[in-house]
Amino acid sequence: MKGKPFTVDFVWKTSAADVAKNLVKIINKYAVMVYGEKLLNVSYSNAYLTIEAVNEYQRFRKVNIEKFDKDAYFGRGEYNAVRTLEDLSKQDSSVALADTLEGYFVGKEGFGTYSYLLHNLRIPTAMRTRAFGVNLDENPIIGAKYNQYTIHYCADRGVLGTNAVGDTVKSVTTHVFYVNQSVASEFEEALAKIAPTEGIAHVLA
Repeated sequence: MKGKPFTVDFVWKTSAADVAKNLVKIINKYAVMVYGEKLLNVSYSNAYLTIEAVNEYQRFRKVNIEKFDKDAYFGRGEYNAVRTLEDLSKQDSSVALADTLEGYFVGKEGFGTYSYLLHNLRIPTAMRTRAFGVNLDENPIIGAKYNQYTIHYCADRGVLGTNAVGDTVKSVTTHVFYVNQSVASEFEEALAKIAPTEGIAHVLA
């Protein structure tokens, strides 16, 4: 399994609040969470320590608070987990934690974000990013959010079938638009003028 382990040793002192404060100080001083680039953000609030991913694709597989038993294995010592990820409650959002609740929030990939469009629809190949590339105006805007509109269009094509005399057929096509949320309302108004819609379902990022 791919992954990057991080380990920080610390000495327990006076109180949990002091330990959390000193632990963040150690991590920042020695750049423990940096491996080529910063991979995790660590902060504290009173006695709560917050470990946060730096992007939407990172996942925590194992998070342990371990205590060192110096007498184990004839003095060679052993680390024993006293708190693990399984002991924490899962929350629906990071806001729910708010530095006052012990738990964790499993991140999720954004939908309609700059990163999403760049990975799935506008892959930055050399042909797309060259100086005079085709359709450069279609490149997603950094920081913008986009709504997806999927339109299924059905049209009568007349007598074109071959299964029977006078066999009439229909063409069904699918059209997908990603529209910047800043102009989404204008797009929906224009769309309603072209063809009445039964309703528009919004998918939140």
